[in-house]
Amino acid sequence: MKSNPYPTITILLLALLFSVSIAFSRSFIPAPESPVSGTTNFNSLYSGSFIAITGTQSAFGAGLLASNVEGYNFRLIAATAETDCGIGIEPFTAQTALIYGYTQDGLTNLTSLIISSNDGKFFDLRSVDITIDGCTGGASHNVELVGYRAGNPIAGALLTKSVTAASSGGLLVNFDVTVNTKFSGVDEFLIQTDGSYTISGAIGVDNINAVNFRGTLPISLVSYNAAIVNKKAVLSWRMVSELSSSNFLVEKSSDGINFITAGTVYSNEEHIGLAEYEFTDTHPYFGNNYYRITLLELLEQERCLGVRKVTYAYDNAISLYPNPVSGNTISLQTIAVTEGRVGYNIADMAGRIYTTGLITDYPQSINIAGLKTGFYIIWLNNKTSIQFQKQ
Repeated sequence: MKSNPYPTITILLLALLFSVSIAFSRSFIPAPESPVSGTTNFNSLYSGSFIAITGTQSAFGAGLLASNVEGYNFRLIAATAETDCGIGIEPFTAQTALIYGYTQDGLTNLTSLIISSNDGKFFDLRSVDITIDGCTGGASHNVELVGYRAGNPIAGALLTKSVTAASSGGLLVNFDVTVNTKFSGVDEFLIQTDGSYTISGAIGVDNINAVNFRGTLPISLVSYNAAIVNKKAVLSWRMVSELSSSNFLVEKSSDGINFITAGTVYSNEEHIGLAEYEFTDTHPYFGNNYYRITLLELLEQERCLGVRKVTYAYDNAISLYPNPVSGNTISLQTIAVTEGRVGYNIADMAGRIYTTGLITDYPQSINIAGLKTGFYIIWLNNKTSIQFQKQ
């Protein structure tokens, strides 16, 4: 603990202290491969003198990185390219040692301090203590804690609190996110202002409480069903996950071997727990239908959820429009579209065949300009038929 408490010194005196303090070599700081599950403080790294982990450099652009500090990576981001930024270890405001990013000369506005696991694992953030200093205007300001995953902020993973500047006597402020499930499965979190002020002093963190470090986020299939409902194939499945997947690719096949894309189901919101999904194929094949769902997980890893088979067959499998017909074209609507394997015949009531063809589309347009006024029957070679009238 320093004899001269941090709250009583100005940013200028703090900069002078940085310039004359003893800087320990980076190799003196233990560097485990990953953080421990639970609360991590930095007391064991501090031995009574300020430790400059990075030295003073620019934190502009990609930022200034301090890696492998008790299993965490710290990245300081600044708005301009001055080389007066650094990351170090030291007590603030009569607290125990903490990690903080700073501007030595107060020349640069700090944008944010980003914390991640050194080995890139996902984790559940429970709480973290935060302090700031060198703020524009007033002693107290709003600080935002934001959860990130794969380089993007997570919807709902945001907590804002008022933090009093350290040089104004402010202590560390605890950001407790245990009740916010959006901070589960983050791979980094960010500390920043709310945009109404700037920081040209320091951003500090201590007592990082994180648990459940893992390399992937589990996504488990609970159920997957397929059924014919009102002449349509309806697929439904349920997942237990810690986040929404990017999408589900739905494919179908008439033989279980050759699949084509039937559609895509997107998941637009982050989700934790049980999620239900559904897809409707309005044009299933007449006969056997095989449906395959593929999950595109985080980091673009694909996983097949399995194949389900349904059989579509019913007595009145075709319909015509219009019926009666006064023009030269009828629209044959049938589910029996199976890559040309089902043919049709148009015959009069005496059984004389006038037109033949293959079912290749839904609906199937058929030219009947050559037919005289009267009643006709369309027969499918799967033994289904329907009568219509030509006016």
